[in-house]
Amino acid sequence: MKESDLRMAQKLFSRRRYGDVIRLLEPLIFEYRESFTFYALLGLSCLHVGDYGGAETFLLRAHHLRPERPEIIHGLALIYLKRGDSSSAIQRWLEILEDHPHYAPARHALDMVRTCRTDDDLEDLITSPRFRKLFPRMRFHRRRLAPVLLLTSFAGILLIGGLIVFTIQGREREDALSPETRQILREIEAYNGALFSQEGEFRYVLTSREAQELLHEIQEALVAFDDNRARISINKILLSNVAPEVKKKVEGLIPHLHPPEFGTLKTRVGFAEVMKDPPLYAGVGIQWKGRISNLEVGPDAITFDFLVGYHTRRILEGIVPVEVPFPVTIDPERAYEIVGEIMIDERSPIGFLVRCHSLRWLED
Repeated sequence: MKESDLRMAQKLFSRRRYGDVIRLLEPLIFEYRESFTFYALLGLSCLHVGDYGGAETFLLRAHHLRPERPEIIHGLALIYLKRGDSSSAIQRWLEILEDHPHYAPARHALDMVRTCRTDDDLEDLITSPRFRKLFPRMRFHRRRLAPVLLLTSFAGILLIGGLIVFTIQGREREDALSPETRQILREIEAYNGALFSQEGEFRYVLTSREAQELLHEIQEALVAFDDNRARISINKILLSNVAPEVKKKVEGLIPHLHPPEFGTLKTRVGFAEVMKDPPLYAGVGIQWKGRISNLEVGPDAITFDFLVGYHTRRILEGIVPVEVPFPVTIDPERAYEIVGEIMIDERSPIGFLVRCHSLRWLED
């Protein structure tokens, strides 16, 4: 693996783009069997996206290479806790604190587990957002910036330094976009023709200010790696009275958006929200929990009706058709969480379906 690839993986991990880290590193797994950083990044990324089996495999290899690293042992402890083996998890945390008494995540995890008096309390912890907050991250050594200016005022140094850091971070985030995406954004910014069209029917009639705000929102969302937010704004432009020339440029951004994955969706949309205006959410990623009915396995795809929100058998938010274009074993008796994208389909009784990208079963 080239050093630049590893640096890119570190950047992606720092930006919480764990799915991208996995896609980048997984094809190189047999070439770098002796790289601790490789296995640590891959294992922790799997942990963050909910692939606990893959996380354990890669973290065990990382632990073998660098047994003293507390974040790796902590990650393994969380996997054991997720599986219900709290005694092994506690043993791991005690090992960490024996060698690294100031490693706060292990102490915090122990304190949280000790408050669980019953199995139900432990299950509530594992399924709560508090559990994900325990997930370890990695720190990478970065070169410090050399002093640029000598100022007589210490307050002035802090102010100028803050501005320099802000500018560099902003440029770094923009540079992470593909050259094609940056070119399209530049073309949109440089466009000086008519902004609106007077012909046709439009779902949204925008003012000049609203259109400009949406275009700015698209750029901000892309730089922030929030593709869902960008796609919603793109769709609103495409459904509006904005001129066809602008729409064509905006539509050119769609192929450069990343598909949704577990752990990557920054902007979440619910079933009721999509039902209000399905075309606005075409191509937008969803992450919903529920149960499966009417399962059919065909030669090219698996289809079923997904009972959104019914994973607890208490509340049914709605029923959406789902298409799974890859082979997978599905147990209709289990509750599932799916990640996919909204696809407009006139054959669907609700006007859209979900094309599934990934799914995982939930503990009952």
